[in-house]
Amino acid sequence: MENLRVRRAGFAFRRIYDKFLERYKVVCPETWPNWKGERKDGVAKIFNSLDIPNLENEVRYGTTKVFVRSPKFLYGLEVNYHAAVLRITIKLQAKLKGSLLL
Repeated sequence: MENLRVRRAGFAFRRIYDKFLERYKVVCPETWPNWKGERKDGVAKIFNSLDIPNLENEVRYGTTKVFVRSPKFLYGLEVNYHAAVLRITIKLQAKLKGSLLL
């Protein structure tokens, strides 16, 4: 029933703050590697760091979950996530390879 109400309200995606922050914290330098504070505030920092137009129309913050209206918005978030993971992986590989050469 909850899923039906969320879909009728126009939201394509919902996630508990803990799980959302754990996955997407790499996108924002303020939340990476460890966020100290309220989970809801960490999720808000992630969205604000992306500089997204119409953010207030696309995202709603519930008591325990974040709700995203547009699948396109979610796709853009995933693109940023994969770019951030790639950037971090390259930095780690460069450090490791540099230490092996010494």
